[in-house]
Amino acid sequence: MMRRTLVAIALVFIATLSLLDHAGSNAPAMLRSAKLASSSQQPNAGYYLAGSDGSTYAFGTQSFGSTYSYGLTGLGGSHPLNAPIVGIIPTPNGKGYWLIAKDGGVFDFGNASFYGSLGNKTISAPIVAIAVAPSSTPQITTTALPGAVVDQSYKASINFTSGAGPTTLTATGLPPGLTLTPDGTLEGTPTTAGLSTLTITATDTEKTTTTQSIPLSITNPLQGQTTNPTSMASSNWAGYYVSPGSFKAITGTFTVPSLPANQPAYCEGAQGSPGCSLSEWVGIDGATNSSLIQAGVELTPQANGATEQIYPWWEILPNVQTNVSSLAIAPGDQITVNIFRTTSTNVWEIQIINDTTGNAFSTEQPYNGPAASAEWIAEAPSTTNQAILEVPTLGSPIEFTNLGVNTSTSGSVSSEVQSNLCQLLPDQPGTLANNSFQITQLSSAPQTGPCSTAGLLSSSAKLQK
Repeated sequence: MMRRTLVAIALVFIATLSLLDHAGSNAPAMLRSAKLASSSQQPNAGYYLAGSDGSTYAFGTQSFGSTYSYGLTGLGGSHPLNAPIVGIIPTPNGKGYWLIAKDGGVFDFGNASFYGSLGNKTISAPIVAIAVAPSSTPQITTTALPGAVVDQSYKASINFTSGAGPTTLTATGLPPGLTLTPDGTLEGTPTTAGLSTLTITATDTEKTTTTQSIPLSITNPLQGQTTNPTSMASSNWAGYYVSPGSFKAITGTFTVPSLPANQPAYCEGAQGSPGCSLSEWVGIDGATNSSLIQAGVELTPQANGATEQIYPWWEILPNVQTNVSSLAIAPGDQITVNIFRTTSTNVWEIQIINDTTGNAFSTEQPYNGPAASAEWIAEAPSTTNQAILEVPTLGSPIEFTNLGVNTSTSGSVSSEVQSNLCQLLPDQPGTLANNSFQITQLSSAPQTGPCSTAGLLSSSAKLQK
Protein backbone atom coordinates (compact mmCIF):
# COMPACT_ATOMS: atom_id res chain seq x y z
CA MET A 1 0.00 0.00 0.00
CA MET A 2 1.37 3.42 -0.94
CA ARG A 3 2.84 5.43 1.92
CA ARG A 4 2.22 9.12 1.43
CA THR A 5 4.09 11.32 3.88
CA LEU A 6 4.89 14.96 4.37
CA VAL A 7 7.80 16.70 6.06
CA ALA A 8 7.17 19.80 8.20
CA ILE A 9 9.25 21.89 5.90
CA ALA A 10 8.63 25.10 4.01
CA LEU A 11 6.68 24.41 0.78
CA VAL A 12 7.86 27.17 -1.52
CA PHE A 13 5.40 28.13 -4.24
CA ILE A 14 7.40 29.55 -7.14
CA ALA A 15 5.13 30.62 -9.96
CA THR A 16 7.95 31.13 -12.41
CA LEU A 17 9.43 27.67 -12.01
CA SER A 18 8.93 25.48 -15.09
CA LEU A 19 9.52 21.75 -15.17
CA LEU A 20 11.94 20.17 -17.60
CA ASP A 21 10.18 18.19 -20.32
CA HIS A 22 12.99 15.85 -21.25
CA ALA A 23 16.34 14.57 -20.14
CA GLY A 24 18.28 15.44 -23.29
CA SER A 25 19.39 13.38 -26.22
CA ASN A 26 22.42 12.02 -24.38
CA ALA A 27 20.49 10.97 -21.27
CA PRO A 28 20.34 7.26 -20.41
CA ALA A 29 17.38 5.49 -21.93
CA MET A 30 15.89 4.78 -18.50
CA LEU A 31 15.38 8.52 -17.93
CA ARG A 32 13.56 9.18 -21.17
CA SER A 33 10.41 7.48 -19.92
CA ALA A 34 9.88 9.98 -17.11
CA LYS A 35 9.58 13.74 -16.98
CA LEU A 36 12.38 15.18 -14.80
CA ALA A 37 11.05 16.91 -11.67
CA SER A 38 14.19 18.60 -10.28
CA SER A 39 17.72 17.93 -9.09
CA SER A 40 19.51 18.68 -5.85
CA GLN A 41 23.25 18.82 -5.26
CA GLN A 42 25.42 18.44 -2.16
CA PRO A 43 28.88 20.08 -2.56
CA ASN A 44 31.58 17.52 -3.30
CA ALA A 45 29.09 14.69 -2.78
CA GLY A 46 27.16 14.25 -6.03
CA TYR A 47 23.53 14.84 -6.84
CA TYR A 48 20.13 13.21 -7.16
CA LEU A 49 17.62 13.32 -10.00
CA ALA A 50 13.93 12.60 -9.69
CA GLY A 51 11.44 11.74 -12.38
CA SER A 52 7.85 12.90 -12.33
CA ASP A 53 6.80 9.26 -11.94
CA GLY A 54 8.69 9.00 -8.63
CA SER A 55 11.84 7.33 -9.91
CA THR A 56 15.12 8.61 -8.44
CA TYR A 57 18.71 8.37 -9.65
CA ALA A 58 21.88 9.07 -7.71
CA PHE A 59 25.17 10.28 -9.19
CA GLY A 60 28.35 10.36 -7.10
CA THR A 61 26.46 9.67 -3.89
CA GLN A 62 24.40 7.01 -2.14
CA SER A 63 20.94 6.12 -3.45
CA PHE A 64 18.13 6.09 -0.89
CA GLY A 65 15.30 4.63 -2.97
CA SER A 66 12.23 5.92 -4.80
CA THR A 67 8.46 5.56 -4.79
CA TYR A 68 9.00 2.15 -6.32
CA SER A 69 10.17 1.14 -2.84
CA TYR A 70 6.50 1.40 -1.91
CA GLY A 71 5.40 -0.90 -4.71
CA LEU A 72 4.33 1.97 -6.97
CA THR A 73 4.66 1.84 -10.74
CA GLY A 74 4.93 5.47 -11.58
CA LEU A 75 1.88 7.29 -12.94
CA GLY A 76 0.30 4.15 -14.39
CA GLY A 77 -0.14 0.54 -13.33
CA SER A 78 -2.09 -0.96 -10.44
CA HIS A 79 -0.76 1.42 -7.74
CA PRO A 80 -0.18 4.78 -9.45
CA LEU A 81 0.93 8.03 -7.85
CA ASN A 82 -1.92 10.43 -7.25
CA ALA A 83 0.07 13.28 -8.81
CA PRO A 84 3.44 13.72 -10.55
CA ILE A 85 6.61 14.33 -8.53
CA VAL A 86 7.69 17.96 -8.93
CA GLY A 87 10.56 18.38 -6.48
CA ILE A 88 13.37 16.71 -4.53
CA ILE A 89 15.55 18.06 -1.76
CA PRO A 90 18.20 16.46 0.50
CA THR A 91 18.23 16.49 4.27
CA PRO A 92 20.73 18.94 5.79
CA ASN A 93 23.34 16.23 6.35
CA GLY A 94 22.82 14.67 2.91
CA LYS A 95 21.84 11.25 4.28
CA GLY A 96 18.35 11.23 2.86
CA TYR A 97 15.89 13.26 0.80
CA TRP A 98 12.26 14.08 0.29
CA LEU A 99 10.19 13.87 -2.92
CA ILE A 100 7.17 16.12 -3.25
CA ALA A 101 4.24 15.58 -5.57
CA LYS A 102 2.16 18.17 -7.37
CA ASP A 103 -0.70 17.66 -4.92
CA GLY A 104 1.50 18.21 -1.83
CA GLY A 105 2.16 14.60 -0.96
CA VAL A 106 5.70 14.04 0.30
CA PHE A 107 7.77 10.85 0.35
CA ASP A 108 10.74 10.47 2.70
CA PHE A 109 13.86 8.36 2.11
CA GLY A 110 17.01 7.67 4.09
CA ASN A 111 17.13 9.65 7.33
CA ALA A 112 14.50 12.20 6.21
CA SER A 113 11.82 12.51 8.88
CA PHE A 114 8.08 12.57 8.32
CA TYR A 115 5.98 15.41 9.71
CA GLY A 116 2.66 15.51 7.81
CA SER A 117 1.04 15.78 4.35
CA LEU A 118 -0.98 18.03 2.05
CA GLY A 119 -1.86 15.08 -0.20
CA ASN A 120 -5.58 14.68 -0.88
CA LYS A 121 -6.27 18.16 0.57
CA THR A 122 -7.66 21.10 -1.37
CA ILE A 123 -4.88 23.55 -2.22
CA SER A 124 -5.11 26.84 -4.11
CA ALA A 125 -2.49 25.93 -6.71
CA PRO A 126 -0.28 22.97 -7.62
CA ILE A 127 2.90 22.51 -5.63
CA VAL A 128 5.96 23.22 -7.79
CA ALA A 129 8.92 23.17 -5.34
CA ILE A 130 10.12 22.13 -1.89
CA ALA A 131 12.63 23.68 0.54
CA VAL A 132 13.96 22.71 3.94
CA ALA A 133 12.68 24.88 6.79
CA PRO A 134 15.49 26.40 8.88
CA SER A 135 16.21 24.34 11.96
CA SER A 136 18.50 25.02 14.86
CA THR A 137 21.28 22.73 15.97
CA PRO A 138 20.49 21.09 19.32
CA GLN A 139 22.13 22.91 22.21
CA ILE A 140 22.99 21.68 25.73
CA THR A 141 22.38 24.60 28.09
CA THR A 142 23.38 23.00 31.41
CA THR A 143 26.99 23.81 32.29
CA ALA A 144 27.16 22.69 35.93
CA LEU A 145 25.51 19.95 37.99
CA PRO A 146 24.77 19.78 41.71
CA GLY A 147 27.34 17.69 43.52
CA ALA A 148 26.40 14.09 44.27
CA VAL A 149 26.99 12.31 47.59
CA VAL A 150 27.90 8.64 47.90
CA ASP A 151 24.98 6.36 48.82
CA GLN A 152 22.46 9.23 48.59
CA SER A 153 19.76 9.31 45.94
CA TYR A 154 20.62 11.78 43.20
CA LYS A 155 18.51 13.42 40.51
CA ALA A 156 19.34 16.36 38.29
CA SER A 157 18.22 17.63 34.90
CA ILE A 158 20.44 18.36 31.93
CA ASN A 159 18.63 21.07 30.00
CA PHE A 160 18.83 21.35 26.23
CA THR A 161 17.09 22.83 23.21
CA SER A 162 15.97 20.60 20.35
CA GLY A 163 17.23 20.77 16.81
CA ALA A 164 15.33 19.27 13.88
CA GLY A 165 12.51 17.30 15.44
CA PRO A 166 12.70 15.44 18.74
CA THR A 167 16.15 15.41 20.37
CA THR A 168 17.59 12.81 22.74
CA LEU A 169 20.59 12.80 25.08
CA THR A 170 23.24 10.15 25.63
CA ALA A 171 26.28 10.21 27.92
CA THR A 172 29.68 8.66 28.40
CA GLY A 173 31.86 8.90 31.50
CA LEU A 174 28.96 8.32 33.89
CA PRO A 175 30.16 7.29 37.36
CA PRO A 176 28.94 3.97 38.78
CA GLY A 177 25.34 4.13 39.99
CA LEU A 178 24.14 6.98 37.73
CA THR A 179 22.25 6.80 34.45
CA LEU A 180 21.01 9.39 31.95
CA THR A 181 17.57 9.10 30.37
CA PRO A 182 17.03 10.28 26.76
CA ASP A 183 15.07 13.29 28.05
CA GLY A 184 18.03 14.52 30.15
CA THR A 185 17.33 13.20 33.65
CA LEU A 186 20.53 12.19 35.45
CA GLU A 187 19.60 9.93 38.34
CA GLY A 188 20.62 7.06 40.57
CA THR A 189 22.72 6.49 43.67
CA PRO A 190 26.47 7.03 43.25
CA THR A 191 28.76 4.50 44.87
CA THR A 192 32.23 6.03 44.58
CA ALA A 193 33.61 9.47 45.46
CA GLY A 194 35.66 11.36 42.89
CA LEU A 195 35.56 13.89 40.08
CA SER A 196 33.97 12.65 36.85
CA THR A 197 33.70 14.36 33.48
CA LEU A 198 30.44 13.56 31.71
CA THR A 199 30.38 13.82 27.93
CA ILE A 200 26.79 14.61 26.95
CA THR A 201 25.64 14.29 23.33
CA ALA A 202 22.36 15.70 22.00
CA THR A 203 21.12 14.12 18.75
CA ASP A 204 18.11 15.25 16.73
CA THR A 205 16.10 13.34 14.14
CA GLU A 206 18.40 14.51 11.34
CA LYS A 207 21.34 12.98 13.25
CA THR A 208 22.77 16.44 13.95
CA THR A 209 24.70 16.30 17.22
CA THR A 210 26.10 18.63 19.85
CA THR A 211 28.51 17.48 22.55
CA GLN A 212 29.40 19.11 25.86
CA SER A 213 31.58 18.08 28.79
CA ILE A 214 30.19 18.70 32.29
CA PRO A 215 32.15 17.97 35.48
CA LEU A 216 30.41 16.12 38.31
CA SER A 217 31.89 16.07 41.81
CA ILE A 218 30.92 13.10 43.99
CA THR A 219 31.75 13.34 47.69
CA ASN A 220 31.32 11.32 50.86
CA PRO A 221 28.57 12.37 53.30
CA LEU A 222 29.55 14.62 56.20
CA GLN A 223 27.37 12.63 58.56
CA GLY A 224 29.65 9.63 58.22
CA GLN A 225 32.45 11.54 59.95
CA THR A 226 31.03 11.61 63.47
CA THR A 227 27.83 11.22 65.45
CA ASN A 228 28.66 13.65 68.27
CA PRO A 229 29.72 17.03 66.91
CA THR A 230 31.51 19.38 69.28
CA SER A 231 29.76 22.72 69.76
CA MET A 232 31.98 25.79 69.34
CA ALA A 233 31.20 29.46 69.98
CA SER A 234 31.58 31.97 67.15
CA SER A 235 31.02 35.68 66.89
CA ASN A 236 29.34 35.47 63.49
CA TRP A 237 29.18 31.85 62.20
CA ALA A 238 26.47 29.22 62.60
CA GLY A 239 26.72 25.82 60.95
CA TYR A 240 29.04 22.84 60.74
CA TYR A 241 32.67 22.33 59.80
CA VAL A 242 35.03 19.37 59.72
CA SER A 243 38.74 19.54 60.49
CA PRO A 244 41.53 18.55 60.14
CA GLY A 245 41.82 16.91 56.76
CA SER A 246 43.08 17.34 53.23
CA PHE A 247 40.04 18.39 51.23
CA LYS A 248 39.79 18.43 47.45
CA ALA A 249 36.03 18.88 47.07
CA ILE A 250 32.96 20.02 48.97
CA THR A 251 29.28 20.28 48.14
CA GLY A 252 26.23 21.57 49.97
CA THR A 253 22.68 22.64 49.20
CA PHE A 254 20.69 25.28 51.06
CA THR A 255 17.38 27.08 50.82
CA VAL A 256 17.20 30.84 50.48
CA PRO A 257 14.93 32.03 53.29
CA SER A 258 12.31 34.71 52.85
CA LEU A 259 12.70 38.09 54.52
CA PRO A 260 9.37 39.42 55.82
CA ALA A 261 8.58 43.10 55.58
CA ASN A 262 8.80 45.41 58.58
CA GLN A 263 12.31 44.46 59.57
CA PRO A 264 13.70 45.95 62.81
CA ALA A 265 14.61 49.61 62.45
CA TYR A 266 18.29 48.92 63.01
CA CYS A 267 18.35 46.83 59.83
CA GLU A 268 18.25 50.00 57.74
CA GLY A 269 21.48 51.28 59.22
CA ALA A 270 22.93 54.76 59.21
CA GLN A 271 22.01 56.93 56.20
CA GLY A 272 20.32 54.02 54.50
CA SER A 273 23.33 51.71 54.62
CA PRO A 274 22.54 48.09 55.54
CA GLY A 275 22.51 47.28 59.21
CA CYS A 276 21.44 43.69 58.66
CA SER A 277 22.60 41.00 56.28
CA LEU A 278 22.87 37.22 56.05
CA SER A 279 25.20 35.02 54.02
CA GLU A 280 24.78 31.29 53.42
CA TRP A 281 27.87 29.66 52.06
CA VAL A 282 29.98 26.56 51.51
CA GLY A 283 33.76 26.70 51.66
CA ILE A 284 37.15 25.15 52.32
CA ASP A 285 39.60 26.51 54.94
CA GLY A 286 38.84 29.39 57.30
CA ALA A 287 37.85 27.45 60.40
CA THR A 288 41.42 26.90 61.60
CA ASN A 289 43.52 29.19 59.40
CA SER A 290 43.48 32.50 57.54
CA SER A 291 42.96 30.98 54.06
CA LEU A 292 39.47 30.51 52.59
CA ILE A 293 37.78 29.68 49.28
CA GLN A 294 34.00 29.98 49.48
CA ALA A 295 30.81 30.77 47.60
CA GLY A 296 27.24 31.47 48.60
CA VAL A 297 24.26 33.82 48.62
CA GLU A 298 23.74 37.05 50.55
CA LEU A 299 20.39 38.54 51.60
CA THR A 300 20.07 42.16 52.65
CA PRO A 301 16.77 43.94 53.46
CA GLN A 302 16.27 47.24 51.67
CA ALA A 303 14.09 50.21 52.65
CA ASN A 304 13.54 48.79 56.14
CA GLY A 305 12.35 45.45 54.83
CA ALA A 306 10.02 46.67 52.07
CA THR A 307 12.32 45.01 49.51
CA GLU A 308 15.32 42.74 49.63
CA GLN A 309 18.55 42.33 47.74
CA ILE A 310 19.64 38.76 46.98
CA TYR A 311 22.83 38.01 45.10
CA PRO A 312 25.30 35.12 44.78
CA TRP A 313 29.00 35.66 45.36
CA TRP A 314 32.36 33.90 45.59
CA GLU A 315 35.50 34.85 47.49
CA ILE A 316 39.11 33.77 47.96
CA LEU A 317 40.90 35.47 50.84
CA PRO A 318 42.57 37.92 51.14
CA ASN A 319 40.56 39.38 48.23
CA VAL A 320 37.07 40.75 48.78
CA GLN A 321 34.02 38.89 47.49
CA THR A 322 32.99 38.99 43.84
CA ASN A 323 29.26 39.37 43.28
CA VAL A 324 27.64 37.37 40.45
CA SER A 325 25.08 39.46 38.59
CA SER A 326 24.39 36.85 35.89
CA LEU A 327 22.59 34.39 38.20
CA ALA A 328 19.12 35.37 39.43
CA ILE A 329 17.98 34.04 42.84
CA ALA A 330 14.67 34.47 44.63
CA PRO A 331 13.43 33.59 48.15
CA GLY A 332 12.66 29.90 48.43
CA ASP A 333 15.12 28.88 45.71
CA GLN A 334 17.32 25.87 46.38
CA ILE A 335 21.00 26.59 45.80
CA THR A 336 23.88 24.12 45.48
CA VAL A 337 27.51 25.17 45.84
CA ASN A 338 30.30 22.92 44.57
CA ILE A 339 33.96 23.73 45.11
CA PHE A 340 36.56 21.25 43.89
CA ARG A 341 40.15 21.04 42.75
CA THR A 342 40.46 20.47 39.01
CA THR A 343 43.02 18.29 37.26
CA SER A 344 45.19 21.41 36.78
CA THR A 345 47.68 22.18 39.53
CA ASN A 346 46.28 24.56 42.18
CA VAL A 347 43.25 25.41 40.03
CA TRP A 348 39.82 25.10 41.65
CA GLU A 349 36.33 25.30 40.17
CA ILE A 350 33.61 27.22 41.98
CA GLN A 351 30.02 26.45 40.98
CA ILE A 352 26.82 28.14 42.18
CA ILE A 353 23.73 26.36 40.86
CA ASN A 354 20.14 27.48 41.22
CA ASP A 355 18.49 24.05 41.38
CA THR A 356 15.05 25.69 41.20
CA THR A 357 15.60 27.42 37.86
CA GLY A 358 18.32 25.19 36.41
CA ASN A 359 20.67 28.14 35.83
CA ALA A 360 24.27 28.12 37.04
CA PHE A 361 27.48 30.10 37.38
CA SER A 362 30.97 28.62 37.39
CA THR A 363 34.50 29.93 37.43
CA GLU A 364 38.00 28.44 37.68
CA GLN A 365 40.39 30.21 40.04
CA PRO A 366 43.89 29.58 41.41
CA TYR A 367 43.96 28.66 45.10
CA ASN A 368 46.95 27.61 47.20
CA GLY A 369 45.41 27.26 50.67
CA PRO A 370 46.10 24.19 52.84
CA ALA A 371 42.49 22.86 52.43
CA ALA A 372 42.50 21.80 56.09
CA SER A 373 38.78 22.29 56.86
CA ALA A 374 35.41 22.25 55.12
CA GLU A 375 32.39 24.35 56.16
CA TRP A 376 28.62 24.79 55.68
CA ILE A 377 27.81 28.14 57.29
CA ALA A 378 25.19 30.84 57.81
CA GLU A 379 27.03 34.05 58.65
CA ALA A 380 26.46 37.58 59.74
CA PRO A 381 28.96 39.27 57.40
CA SER A 382 31.21 42.09 58.40
CA THR A 383 31.67 45.50 56.86
CA THR A 384 34.90 46.86 55.41
CA ASN A 385 35.77 48.27 58.84
CA GLN A 386 35.25 44.80 60.40
CA ALA A 387 31.93 45.66 62.08
CA ILE A 388 29.68 42.60 62.23
CA LEU A 389 26.18 43.19 60.86
CA GLU A 390 23.01 41.93 62.51
CA VAL A 391 21.05 39.05 61.04
CA PRO A 392 17.68 40.19 59.64
CA THR A 393 14.45 38.62 60.77
CA LEU A 394 13.88 35.53 58.63
CA GLY A 395 10.54 34.26 57.38
CA SER A 396 11.65 30.62 57.27
CA PRO A 397 14.45 28.44 58.67
CA ILE A 398 17.76 27.96 56.89
CA GLU A 399 18.27 24.36 55.83
CA PHE A 400 21.51 22.79 54.59
CA THR A 401 21.27 19.39 52.88
CA ASN A 402 23.46 17.00 50.84
CA LEU A 403 26.60 17.83 52.81
CA GLY A 404 29.61 16.18 51.23
CA VAL A 405 33.41 16.23 51.31
CA ASN A 406 35.76 14.42 48.99
CA THR A 407 37.24 11.92 51.41
CA SER A 408 36.97 10.45 54.86
CA THR A 409 39.08 12.19 57.44
CA SER A 410 40.41 11.50 60.89
CA GLY A 411 39.26 14.96 61.95
CA SER A 412 36.07 15.71 63.88
CA VAL A 413 32.92 17.60 62.98
CA SER A 414 32.12 20.74 64.97
CA SER A 415 28.98 22.86 65.05
CA GLU A 416 29.38 26.64 65.09
CA VAL A 417 26.94 28.68 67.19
CA GLN A 418 26.65 32.44 66.72
CA SER A 419 27.22 33.75 70.22
CA ASN A 420 26.75 37.45 69.57
CA LEU A 421 23.64 37.34 67.43
CA CYS A 422 20.57 37.00 69.58
CA GLN A 423 18.31 36.17 66.64
CA LEU A 424 19.80 32.66 66.51
CA LEU A 425 19.01 30.03 69.09
CA PRO A 426 22.05 29.25 71.25
CA ASP A 427 21.67 25.50 70.63
CA GLN A 428 21.46 25.92 66.87
CA PRO A 429 22.36 24.67 64.35
CA GLY A 430 20.14 21.70 64.93
CA THR A 431 21.15 18.07 65.02
CA LEU A 432 22.97 16.70 62.00
CA ALA A 433 20.42 14.16 60.73
CA ASN A 434 19.97 12.62 57.28
CA ASN A 435 23.13 14.49 56.30
CA SER A 436 21.35 17.81 56.79
CA PHE A 437 20.65 20.43 59.47
CA GLN A 438 18.52 23.51 60.07
CA ILE A 439 19.22 26.91 61.59
CA THR A 440 16.26 28.68 63.17
CA GLN A 441 15.83 31.99 65.00
CA LEU A 442 14.55 32.89 68.45
CA SER A 443 10.86 33.71 68.30
CA SER A 444 11.30 36.37 70.99
CA ALA A 445 14.26 38.24 69.55
CA PRO A 446 14.36 41.88 70.64
CA GLN A 447 12.99 44.28 68.03
CA THR A 448 14.19 47.57 69.52
CA GLY A 449 17.86 47.64 68.55
CA PRO A 450 21.00 45.66 67.86
CA CYS A 451 21.50 42.74 70.20
CA SER A 452 25.11 41.87 69.40
CA THR A 453 25.97 42.14 73.12
CA ALA A 454 23.37 39.61 74.25
CA GLY A 455 26.13 37.13 74.97
CA LEU A 456 24.12 33.94 74.55
CA LEU A 457 27.42 32.07 74.68
CA SER A 458 30.87 33.27 75.57
CA SER A 459 32.33 34.72 72.42
CA SER A 460 35.28 33.14 70.71
CA ALA A 461 36.21 35.36 67.80
CA LYS A 462 36.22 33.62 64.44
CA LEU A 463 37.55 34.72 61.11
CA GLN A 464 35.06 36.85 59.27
CA LYS A 465 34.20 36.43 55.63
